[in-house]
Amino acid sequence: MTTLVRPTENLSYIREESPSHSGSLRARLHEVMPLLESMSGLADPLLWAHSLRVGKMARETGEVIGMRGGDLDQLEVAGYLHDIGRIIGGEAAPARPAGHPPRPTDNGAHCLRAAKIVSSLPWLTPIMPMVLFHHEYWDGSGVPAGLRGESIPLAARIIAVVDAFDRMIGSSAPGAEQPINKALETLRTERGRLYDPEVVNAFIDACSLSLTRKHLWGRPHLDLQY
Repeated sequence: MTTLVRPTENLSYIREESPSHSGSLRARLHEVMPLLESMSGLADPLLWAHSLRVGKMARETGEVIGMRGGDLDQLEVAGYLHDIGRIIGGEAAPARPAGHPPRPTDNGAHCLRAAKIVSSLPWLTPIMPMVLFHHEYWDGSGVPAGLRGESIPLAARIIAVVDAFDRMIGSSAPGAEQPINKALETLRTERGRLYDPEVVNAFIDACSLSLTRKHLWGRPHLDLQY
């Protein structure tokens, strides 16, 4: 059985992709990425590595849903920057045990901080709602605005699922399939309450597709049923 590998914790796997994926937003991001990587890595290397995984996996989930072109580029960049408010603010985001969906403990302050940061750059303005609302929940219990259902931007709903999954598996050692299966089961359980059911299903499909792409950070023997 094919073993999934954790993606390289830098942007080399992005820079090597087909030029057809390199829109102006991504091109601009690449211009400032060395500085951003340096700043973020010094501030919290683990949180930065988490952000890179979220960006990549959010894009693959968006592809499964049917997003294309610039929409995918915006989603990917928003994934990379969704926790910039934590990084700049020096706020830690500890992993949660699998089976317990992570919830923000700051009432969304880091989301507001991230939105302010990205809004300061006109070329990042389109992703502002994505980073602002990535902790909103399907049932309206999220922060910072208490949005519900499809009033939450689709990209923010995708980031919410991917972000939760990566935080739940934390730093699971290679070969530790059970924590990941528990995290996937938690996502299934929370469909229709915390997370958009269609996004959760698309994420599970993206996990399955990654068996051949080898971009995901999962393990063999995953329970990929709906």
